[in-house]
Amino acid sequence: MKQSFEIVIRPDRKTRQLQLLSAQWDKRTARFQKLIPYLAAEYVRRDMLERIPKTEDMAAYRASLGVAQVTGGPKEINAYALRSNMRHRRVRKVDAPKTVLYIRSKRQLRRVKPEVRVLERFSPWTLQTLPFMPKRNDALVISRRVSKQEADKVAKLRTADRPQWRHELNRLGKREVKKDRRLKVPKKAHIVPDVAFEALRMEFGLGGVKPKPHWRPSIRKLIAIGFKSMLRRDPRLKYTFTRLGFQGWKHWPPKTKTKIRLAEARNYLPFQRKLGIRI
Repeated sequence: MKQSFEIVIRPDRKTRQLQLLSAQWDKRTARFQKLIPYLAAEYVRRDMLERIPKTEDMAAYRASLGVAQVTGGPKEINAYALRSNMRHRRVRKVDAPKTVLYIRSKRQLRRVKPEVRVLERFSPWTLQTLPFMPKRNDALVISRRVSKQEADKVAKLRTADRPQWRHELNRLGKREVKKDRRLKVPKKAHIVPDVAFEALRMEFGLGGVKPKPHWRPSIRKLIAIGFKSMLRRDPRLKYTFTRLGFQGWKHWPPKTKTKIRLAEARNYLPFQRKLGIRI
């Protein structure tokens, strides 16, 4: 009597996990690719914060640094920008003898007030020479820290052309506001710091300030550690392709507080070129 044998070969547990993992491979890869540029930008931001002095005058600059997602480009491109966003940073104290103020009308307004145009045309001002503080809804007031000599020079220029701008304001029915001798910033004033100038001055040592590079060294450090080093430092990146149970990839990349359009990101190219960064 002949006997028959049935041999059944089934995948073991590890093989089944590998099959399930490979089925998710495309989705995991797509999320992984989106995460890498975000991690690169965030790495540079954190390294820069270690280099920027933790002083009161640098507080606004430090707080303004953030990573924003770039939208509006080709779908296959994942881009993030490390930028300094000053619009939500308010200056509460102004060192009047060493500060100049720039007035920028809000271009999105259909009609800019003519008195604001006068302030904008004669910018910069010192706190002492500024005829009046424009309302927040009408203009952006940008403060820039300079040397006392530079501030004095601006004050002399605005005093010299005072007959001209005063005549224009009077014609518009706008009078000069009397200044407090202590030259305090009005409580209702909304002044933002010129963080772009602070970055350039600190990076390259403008205006007689000793340079303290932070953008270039941080970017060079990122390039130096390389992609393999990022894999070693963050085990989650390896788990994406080696562990079925790891589901963190589904939440990549993290949501950023802000998003910017591609056109806005292109405005940062001159600063990038000045840093000597090549892509």
